[in-house]
Amino acid sequence: GAVMKEWRASLYARLEAHLQRTATQLDAQGGDRACASCAPRIVAFTGKRQFAHLFDPPLPRCAAGPQAVLPPNWPLPAAAA
Repeated sequence: GAVMKEWRASLYARLEAHLQRTATQLDAQGGDRACASCAPRIVAFTGKRQFAHLFDPPLPRCAAGPQAVLPPNWPLPAAAA
């Protein structure tokens, strides 16, 4: 529980930092700075447990593959899930 919450905060911070870095780089190159263009197209997890624990309470079940329901405060556009 507690370890996964710490991991969630760290993951979200890294994803947000990635968006900032790519937006800044695109802006410097005269590109589109919209968040959707900076986000990765796919975010993959090594296991379903890691994704399920992004929810509070954790999801009891989680299917493999692209997800339609994203956790609260997910920092990327839905197209990246």
